[in-house]
Amino acid sequence: RITSLEALQQAAMDPGKGVSEWLREHQLDQRPRLAEGLRVEPGWELAVETVLSADLQAVLLDGFDGLDMGGFEQGDLRLVSPSTSISIAGSLLDKVESATDLSSWLGRVRPVETLDQALAGRAALADGESLISRDGYWVGRYFLRVRRAAEAESGLLARGQELERLQDERDEREADLELQDERLDQLREAQRQLEDEREQQRRRQQDEARQQAELKAKLSASQARLEQLSVRRRRLDEELAELAAQRGLETEQLAEARLQLQDALDAMALDTEQREVLLASRDGLREKLDRVRQEARQHKDQAHQLAVRVGSLKAQHDSTRQALERLEQQFERAIERREQLSLNLEEGEAPLEELRMKLE
Repeated sequence: RITSLEALQQAAMDPGKGVSEWLREHQLDQRPRLAEGLRVEPGWELAVETVLSADLQAVLLDGFDGLDMGGFEQGDLRLVSPSTSISIAGSLLDKVESATDLSSWLGRVRPVETLDQALAGRAALADGESLISRDGYWVGRYFLRVRRAAEAESGLLARGQELERLQDERDEREADLELQDERLDQLREAQRQLEDEREQQRRRQQDEARQQAELKAKLSASQARLEQLSVRRRRLDEELAELAAQRGLETEQLAEARLQLQDALDAMALDTEQREVLLASRDGLREKLDRVRQEARQHKDQAHQLAVRVGSLKAQHDSTRQALERLEQQFERAIERREQLSLNLEEGEAPLEELRMKLE
């Protein structure tokens, strides 16, 4: 939109080939134009543009001294210099703001809303005064002027103000965009910080989870240890109860043993005399035992001699038994030999019987 408006504005402000060349030759092409810096109350742009008309493209000069007009041959050249003029109250000049004094153009033009109002009021106009409606009908005592040009040639002021407004909006949007970019950078930095904090939080959660798992493991181990200690304590309590019961029983047994010991001591005192008798008897028995042991040694020697004799007899018995076994084997072989000879004899008699029969 701005580009198209700028193109239209440049086309509208172009004075033509001959004028442009003359301005460049006299180094006036960079001088400001009357339309530049002109601001009009919204809705009155067409009215102001109708009054100023082609003078909107006029070049502002400090004066006309020293101008060489001999070289100008073609075009519509408009030059203006600062001037002042008497303005009437409520003129069209009140609808504009400009660094250039426009009283010579607008100071005696009264603004009205409609063409009908302009036509109705023209009879009361003084010399040099005129009326112009909001929609661009310029009426004097003896004239009525309407300007309707092509889009590129009309709407210069409205387009300029719209262009300024759009440029201001663009500048504001660019400034806002810069602020948004800064805000975006801040948000990205905040996001990065939040992500860092989230990562730190995640790591803390992992550490806390690991610590919690370790604490749970320690708690489980402690509970298991506590259970073991409880079981051991119950066992110790049971053992203590058993020991207490056993101690009571042993106490009773000890008391009974003490009574028995006392009885035994009493009995020992009574048996002292019998002990002397028993000792004497023991000595006699020891002498008798020695004699019996000596006789036993003699009997043992005799038994050893008998055992040697029995071994010799056993060896002779084994030798005799082996000789008998050999004789039995020889006897069996002799019987087998006799039976074989008997068979051979019978086989030899059969042919003799046949020969005897043949001889008969």
